[in-house]
Amino acid sequence: MDILTAADLLLTNNQVEDHEQRILLNEFRRFLSHDSTGVKGFDRMPSEWPELIRDLGAGAHLTNQSEHLTKVIRAWHLELQNLSLVLSRQIGVPASVKLSRAEERNPDDRLKNSCSDFLKNQCLTGVLFIPEAAANIDVSVDVRARTFSVGAKLDAPADRKRTTSKINWLLSQIKDVPPENTFIRVHWPRRAYTQHTLAELRQDVNIAAGAYSDLTPSALEVVVVKHTDRRFTQVTGFVEDIEKIVPEFYGSIGSRLKAWQPPAPTIRPERNDRSDVSREAISEDAEETAAELSNQPDPQTQKKKFWF
Repeated sequence: MDILTAADLLLTNNQVEDHEQRILLNEFRRFLSHDSTGVKGFDRMPSEWPELIRDLGAGAHLTNQSEHLTKVIRAWHLELQNLSLVLSRQIGVPASVKLSRAEERNPDDRLKNSCSDFLKNQCLTGVLFIPEAAANIDVSVDVRARTFSVGAKLDAPADRKRTTSKINWLLSQIKDVPPENTFIRVHWPRRAYTQHTLAELRQDVNIAAGAYSDLTPSALEVVVVKHTDRRFTQVTGFVEDIEKIVPEFYGSIGSRLKAWQPPAPTIRPERNDRSDVSREAISEDAEETAAELSNQPDPQTQKKKFWF
């Protein structure tokens, strides 16, 4: 599906100008997408998937070497890759799974680390990178709770001092989003995040400020949480659900978000005119500053004088 996706993006984005080459590329796309070629995306989890869920429910002891765990984690990595391809074809730009350099170089280390992480929190996790998007898309599947969580985190705006102002900045970007299953996580410096439903904050944004009244948020996160039961354990139902939930989140929330940027610098009132910044004006300002500084005590000298 990687090659089919690449060909599809080239054609849909009109990146091939030569008419003959477009015909050839489209024929290649027709060939790859035909049923007889057998080309298809990842569409089912392994048979060990429901077995792993049963083991977790029964409190079975799992290790990094548990065969059904490693097979499920490998399948999850394939699903993340397929999910990025699905998104790529939907939005017309190449989305990708965000990996560290070490993970890219050594897939075995990635597998081992993912198994260890799963044993700690019973969650399957991944991050999707979308060019020009305000934030990465964080995907988390809580296997024990049978929930899908999809979120995007933005740095809080630095030019707003109050917690309520920062949160209102985010709420204004998602004012048309239905509140069901949607949560806002408020991340604080050196503290655990706090969480409120979107409906609660729309009714009273002040409830978010009560947790740490002496702090202001460092980041804000929008998260959609979906719970499934029977389909969660199905090898095909699980894949179908996540490949619906993640694109829906990006379409309704992720693509709307805008990262905060500092405002453009303005011309200072005292330097409004070209003559205010001429060589002569700067020379005059420098003389005045020199006179002021000569009449002020050196703070470092004052500290040394009263060192005791």
